[in-house]
Amino acid sequence: FTVGHSYTRILPVADGATVHIWSGDEPDGMRMRFRRVSGIWAQELSGTPTAEGLWEGTLRPSPRPDGVEDIDCSFEVLPGPDAIACSRTIPSDQIARVRESVGWRTDVPRTGAHGGVPGGDSYLITTGDPGVGGGSPRIWPWWTSDEDLAVTDTTGCEWRMAAIISAARPLFPWFANDLWDIRQVSAAMHRQWQAMSSDQRAAVEADGRRLMQRVGLGNPEDEKWLGGDCEPGDRVDVDCVWGLPFPGVWQWSLTIRYRSDQDFRERDLAIASGVTRFWRFADQAG
Repeated sequence: FTVGHSYTRILPVADGATVHIWSGDEPDGMRMRFRRVSGIWAQELSGTPTAEGLWEGTLRPSPRPDGVEDIDCSFEVLPGPDAIACSRTIPSDQIARVRESVGWRTDVPRTGAHGGVPGGDSYLITTGDPGVGGGSPRIWPWWTSDEDLAVTDTTGCEWRMAAIISAARPLFPWFANDLWDIRQVSAAMHRQWQAMSSDQRAAVEADGRRLMQRVGLGNPEDEKWLGGDCEPGDRVDVDCVWGLPFPGVWQWSLTIRYRSDQDFRERDLAIASGVTRFWRFADQAG
């Protein structure tokens, strides 16, 4: 397929099947629907792709004829021949405007500046407490309007918000790179770690690894990021909610994914990032 051109394709069918079930992705701007072909409900892919890339999925025949396996399909979308070469360079004044228009909200308003994290001046960002059970306090992205987040690059290409991406991961002192970041936000934690014996450090690491397993984050080496994508039309305080499961020092970022209608490409613009020590609500309130 080529960006900007319309297509209709009937996907392969298997002899003996009466219907083919699709599971997978469709190229942006296209859709999959049932189409009856020679007595079989096949899958028809149609539309005008709007972004280049590779999309994959599987066709499952039902009932499954003897010896017939699922059919793997992939759709590659190439740049259109008339695509404009956008610079992707966003003027600094527009970036500053966008940064003022997006942030995070929580269930706990606050007064007084917290600083550092998006929305931190107005909303208290707290963590869960695995010791008493329960979930993580809710965090979600918020922005004034989709139009306020639109930008224009230096070649005149317009970029519209495709998703707002929240991400965070915990840092641990037994990793040298993490310890350096921890020191920047909590000199006391760094001094405490430096004063520990090897046995004490081993105990702290064991506790940290058990905590990661307990909240479903696996091993610290996996560097699993929490958060998620929030797209236009989502109910931000329902569809886009995430949270920090335990207190500590976390690396975080807030990114906007943009898409241009001129060259049909995407780019990510980091709005804010940093390292912050987050606390339980009880610690904040105390």
